[in-house]
Amino acid sequence: MSQVIDILRTNDDGSPSVNPITLDEWRALIEADASLAEFSVSKTPGTIGAQWTGHPKRKLVQFVWENGLVHTTYVDDAMLAKTQEIARALKARVRHEEGDFFEDVDLNKRGGCGAAVFVVFLASFILWIVMSQ
Repeated sequence: MSQVIDILRTNDDGSPSVNPITLDEWRALIEADASLAEFSVSKTPGTIGAQWTGHPKRKLVQFVWENGLVHTTYVDDAMLAKTQEIARALKARVRHEEGDFFEDVDLNKRGGCGAAVFVVFLASFILWIVMSQ
């Protein structure tokens, strides 16, 4: 299932800002970040995307600027971290499609890969104890 995450500027109450992310700001960020490569979205004139080449597992990860917002889909922990990095650079916020905002998230508290490694270690330890008896 896909989820849509937006990077946008908001007022303190969460409503959209009168100062949206401009195309020039988006292009400047892409140019300054070596892990992003610009591409045009041919079906929607004026929409500019960036492919992120720094994802640890996936080859095709895209962020798309359109009408003052940056969108992405299929978000995992690595993408959420990159999305927050982009938002900080643009002085913006990260919003889930249901309207909730992601503030800086500690991925270990969310149960990111650190939690998965711990679970595997614990299961292996328990299995070792059982097999030793």
